[in-house]
Amino acid sequence: GGRRSAWGLASLAGTGVGADVGGRGGADASAMAAEVRAKVLQLYQHNDPAVKQAADAALREFQETELAWRVARELLADGDTTVQFFGAQMLYSKVQQVAKGYQVMQGAVLKELVPALRTQLASAAVPQQCKQRLVLATAAVAVHLCAKDWPSAVADLLPPPG
Repeated sequence: GGRRSAWGLASLAGTGVGADVGGRGGADASAMAAEVRAKVLQLYQHNDPAVKQAADAALREFQETELAWRVARELLADGDTTVQFFGAQMLYSKVQQVAKGYQVMQGAVLKELVPALRTQLASAAVPQQCKQRLVLATAAVAVHLCAKDWPSAVADLLPPPG
C-alpha cells in the first residue's frame, strides 16, 4: 500500500491547487498553515527524536505541494521567528526547484511572487535572517526570468544609481 500522510485537517491529496504562487489560497491555506506551524515547532522544539523525525518527514512531504507556495507566505506573518524563517526557507526552496527545472511554472505566475517578496523585505516585522532568504528567492526569480519572461528584472528590482 501507499504511505499514510502525516497530515490530518487538510489532507495532502487536496493540495494540488494549481498556480497558487500569487497568494489566492483561502481557507485551505490558513488551515494548512496552522498544521505546518505545529510541525515546525515540533521539529525545532520537541524533546522526542521520533517526533522531530516525523515532523521533518511531514514538512518535506508538504514542501512538494502547490499549496506550500501560499502557506510559506502565511508563515512569514507568524509571531515566531522560527516559523517565519521556515516560511522564508520554504519559499526559497520552491523558487530554486523552478529555477533548476525540477518544477515547471509559467514565468508570469512566478513573477507574481515578486511584489509579495518585496513587501516582506520592507517589513520591520520580518527578521533579518528571513530577509536574507527572501532576497535569495527574489534574486533567483529575477535570474530565472530575465532571459525570456522578464528582461528588465534587474533594472526593475534595483533602484537607479544616485
